[in-house]
Amino acid sequence: MPPPLDPDLLATFLSEARGHLQRLREPALGPDERATAAHGLKGLARVVDLPALLPLTVELDESVRADDRAAVRRLLGAIETTLEQLEPPAVLESAQGDLRPEEQEILRRFFLEEAQEHLESAQRTLLSLAGQPDNRDLLAQLFRTLHTVKGAAGTVGLPEVGEAAHLLEDRIAELQARGGEIDAEPLDTLLSGLDTLRAMIESGLATEGASALLERLKDDLRAPADARHHPAPAPQAAAEEGDRPAAERRLEDRRGGEKQVIRVDVERVDELMDAVGELVFDRTRIERRVLELHAVGQDITQARGFLRDALAALRHQGHPLCDRLGEIDADLSEGTGRLERALAGLGDEAEALRRTAALMQDKLQRVRMMPLRWLFARLDRLVREAARAERKQVVLQTFGEATELDKSVVDQIGDPLSQLLRNSVAHGIEDPPRRVRAGKPAAGRIVVEARQRGEFVYIEVADDGQGIDPALVRERLVALGRVSPEQAGALDDDRAVAAIFERGFSTRAAADRLAGRGIGLDVVRESLSRLGGDITVASKPAAGTRFTIRLPLTTAIAQALLFKVGGQVYALPAAHVLESAQVAGLDGRTAQLRDQTLPVVDLHLLLGADPPATRRRTLIALAFGDQRFAVTCDKIVGPRQIVVKSVGPLLKPLPLYAGATISGAGKVQLILDLAALAAELGRDPAIAFGRELPAPAPRRPRILVADDSRSVREAVSLILEAAGYRVDAVPDGWEAWEALQDGAYDLLLTDLEMPRLAGTELIAKLRRDVDLRSLPVLVISSRTAQPSRARAEAAGAQGFIAKPVNRRLIVDRVAEALRKRS
Repeated sequence: MPPPLDPDLLATFLSEARGHLQRLREPALGPDERATAAHGLKGLARVVDLPALLPLTVELDESVRADDRAAVRRLLGAIETTLEQLEPPAVLESAQGDLRPEEQEILRRFFLEEAQEHLESAQRTLLSLAGQPDNRDLLAQLFRTLHTVKGAAGTVGLPEVGEAAHLLEDRIAELQARGGEIDAEPLDTLLSGLDTLRAMIESGLATEGASALLERLKDDLRAPADARHHPAPAPQAAAEEGDRPAAERRLEDRRGGEKQVIRVDVERVDELMDAVGELVFDRTRIERRVLELHAVGQDITQARGFLRDALAALRHQGHPLCDRLGEIDADLSEGTGRLERALAGLGDEAEALRRTAALMQDKLQRVRMMPLRWLFARLDRLVREAARAERKQVVLQTFGEATELDKSVVDQIGDPLSQLLRNSVAHGIEDPPRRVRAGKPAAGRIVVEARQRGEFVYIEVADDGQGIDPALVRERLVALGRVSPEQAGALDDDRAVAAIFERGFSTRAAADRLAGRGIGLDVVRESLSRLGGDITVASKPAAGTRFTIRLPLTTAIAQALLFKVGGQVYALPAAHVLESAQVAGLDGRTAQLRDQTLPVVDLHLLLGADPPATRRRTLIALAFGDQRFAVTCDKIVGPRQIVVKSVGPLLKPLPLYAGATISGAGKVQLILDLAALAAELGRDPAIAFGRELPAPAPRRPRILVADDSRSVREAVSLILEAAGYRVDAVPDGWEAWEALQDGAYDLLLTDLEMPRLAGTELIAKLRRDVDLRSLPVLVISSRTAQPSRARAEAAGAQGFIAKPVNRRLIVDRVAEALRKRS
C-alpha cells in the first residue's frame, strides 16, 4: 500500500496528475507538449515520493521521447489504475447505517450470490492468464471484476470484504505497472488471495472470522510464495464405468425385415424435448446478438459520417492532422466491411441453427405423439355408466382414433372430454319415451370424431338430442342475477348459447350426479385454454348439439405474439390473434376495429400497470371460441416461437397465467390465459360485456437502474421504491438501451463501466436519439475521480452520485432531476 499522504496534498496531486494524463491522451498534442506533460507527471511523482508510481512515470517519460506509442498507451492505463488506488477510501465506508436491517439482510443475500459468481469468474480469468502470461486484457478484466466486488461490498456494508478486494486490486495494479510477462509466483499469490476472499464471504460475511481472514490475506500478500499453503483441490469422483441409466430399455429384433423398436421411458423423451427447448432459447439469444451487432454496425457507420464531416472541416482549415484522420477513416471503412461480411456469415449460421432446431423439434415431436385410440377406448364405459344413471339409452360412435396428439396433451384432455360426454348424456339426450314421441330412435347417439388440420387437432362431440334452448338460457341468466330481463332480451341466440361456458352456470335448477352443480363447462373451457386450445358450441333446438375442441399438436413449443404492458413482456397464443391496431382513445368498454365493435379488456388495469402517457392505445384483437374481444397493450414486440414452461407453484393458483417462457435475454415472460381474459368480459354477459372502471391511480415516476452489480441494483431499487418511485433494473447498458426504446421512463440511473455497452456510450446513444435525448440521466459509480466525472458530464449526464449509495443523497438527486425536467 502507498504511504499515507496529507489529504489536501493528495487531492492537489491527483488533480494535477490527471490533468497531465488528460493532455497526454489528446491526439492533437505536439511532440514537445507531450514530452512536457510526461516530464511534469514524473516531477509530481518525485515530489510525493510514491514508490508504486515513480517507476511508471520514469518509463512513460522515456517512452514519450522515444515515440513508443504502444508503451505509452500501456503506461497511461497503468498510471490511471495506480491513481485510482490513491483515492480516499470513502468508497469502502459502510452503508449499513443508511439502510434498514431487513433491507441489509436482503442485500447481503444478493451480494453473497453475486460475489460467488464474480470470484468464479476471477478464478477462470487467472487460470487463463497462466496460459497467456502476456495478455494484459485478462489482467484488466481481473481488476474490473475485483473492483465490482469491492463496490458491492461497500454498498451492503461489508468493509472487511471490500478491503480484501482492495488489497488484491493493489497487487494487480503492481503487475500492470511492471509490464512484460507475468510469472507463476504472483498468479499463485492471487489464487491464494481469492481463496481467502471466498472464505471470508462464506464465513458469514462481516464477522470476527472475516476480520481474522483479512489479516491472513495481508500476511499472504507479504509472504514469499513458498511460505503460503495452497490446499489441494478436492479430487473429482470418477464415474464408474458400469453406471447405467435407471430407465430400462429393450431392443426387440423381430423377424428379418421388420422395424427394430427401442422402448424408452417417457421421462427420457421429455428430457430431450426440454433440451430442444434450450436449443430454441440459445437460437433466440444468438439472433438477439446478431441484431445487436447490426446496431453496432449502424453506430459505426454513423460515427464515420461524423468523422468525415469533421475531416472536411479540418481540411478546409488546412489542419495538419487531416492525413492521419483520413487514414483512420480508411481503416474504419475496411473494418466496417469485415464486420458486414462477418454479420452476413453469422446470419447464415443462425438460420442454419434455426433449421436444425426446427428439424429436431419436428422429429422429437413425432416421438412424443400418440394416437387417440386408447383415450377413445375409455369413453365407451363412461357413456354407458352415465346413461344407466340417467335411465337413458345412448350409443357412442368414435372416428379418427388414429389421429395423433402430443402425449402431454392427451394426458390432460381426458377429464374435459369426459365432462363433455356426461353433459351430452345429462342435458342433450332425451329419455326413450320422449325421443319416440319426437320421432327419434329410442337410443340416443353421440359421435366423437378427431381429425388434424395443420398444426391443430379438432375433436368434435356431437349428439342428436334436444339441443340447447336459448330462451331457457336467458331465463337462467336472469334467475342467477347475471343480467337484467332487458339485457337478456337483447342477447341473440348465439350469444345466449355461448353463456353456458359462464362460471357457475347450469340449466338445471337441482343438482344430481352428472349435472346441476355449475362446475362443468367453465372448467372444461379453462382446462383447454391452459393447453392453448379452445372450444365452441353450435346447437339447434330438438336437433342436437355439437362441441368443437381445437388443440395444438404439442404444448412444448408454440407460436406466440409477444407484447409489452407496463414495461413487462407478455405472450398470447398466436393462433387466437386476429389483428393488432392503434386507436386514438378508449371509452373504457369497447373499441371500433374495422367495422366491428369489440369489447375491451384493459390489461393495464388488470395487471396493475400504469396507463401509457399517450392517448393512442395499441389493441390486440382475439378470438376465443365464439367470442371476439380485444386487449390493451403498450407495444407489440412481434411473433415468436416460444418454449412453454409451467408457471410453478407460486403463480399456479392465479388464473390469469397459463404458462411462461424465457426470452433471449434470460427474462421470464408470462403467457396469459385466454379463458381468464374472456372471463373478465363475462362478468356481465350483456352486449357490451363491460363494467365501470375505477379512476386510474396517479402515475408514479418510473426510473431505470443500470448496473452490473446485482447488490447495487437491489440497494438502489429498495431506496427508490421506498421513496414512491416505480423502478426497473437491468444488468448492463445494452439491456438498458432496449428497455428505453419504449420511452416510458422518466429518469435513467446508470453505472459507468458495464459489459456490452458502457455507461458513457449508453448516454451518448440517448443524446443522439430524437425521442430520448431529453431523458434525465444520473451516473452512479465508485470511480469518483475527476476524469470519470468529466466523461459523464461530457456525454450528457445531469449529475454524479458516488458509491456506496446513500439513501438521502440518491433520493434528493433523483427528485431534483425530475423537478428540473418537469
